[in-house]
Amino acid sequence: MSTNEETDNLKTEAKILAQAIEVETNKFSESFTQHKKSLEAELTSLKELNIMLQSVPKKINAQFKEITPDIAEKLEEINNKKLEGIKDEYNAQAQEQIKSLNETEEKIRQLADNINKLSRKRITMFFLGIIISSTISVGCATYAASYMMQTFPTRVTIDKPENIILYDSEVGLWGTDNVKVLKGLKKNDRKNKHKL
Repeated sequence: MSTNEETDNLKTEAKILAQAIEVETNKFSESFTQHKKSLEAELTSLKELNIMLQSVPKKINAQFKEITPDIAEKLEEINNKKLEGIKDEYNAQAQEQIKSLNETEEKIRQLADNINKLSRKRITMFFLGIIISSTISVGCATYAASYMMQTFPTRVTIDKPENIILYDSEVGLWGTDNVKVLKGLKKNDRKNKHKL
């Protein structure tokens, strides 16, 4: 898989994660808004009930004087229980949202690490290519120089018109039918009797 494909895959995963976060956030917001509206509706109905209880005529007020505090306490208990339930549900949803965000953050970190590894790998391969190319170039140049030194004469001595001696070379000469050519001799060869 090439680095462009891996980068595109990583970008696609990052987009999908961002969309998932957005969807979860929207769900959480809608749920919280519904709970808030239901609580406000219940509070409004409780306020109306409380107003009705307080606006009862005075003659009925005496009869309900003992009952009203009990009703208010019961209403307050019911209201507190519902508020606690909503708070617990809100906290549970908040914890789920935090967990989802942490997981998404970890995935994004992994994607960033993968992108960094790909970049480092690409740079390493680039420099490795340069080193290999340089090594091959130096080797070829060394071989070419060595071949030239062996192939072309470094010293040619003509003693007599009949004899030609070539030192440190494997060069052939043209038009040497009547001339004796000594080749393959080393300049410092002690066993060579033709050495100067």
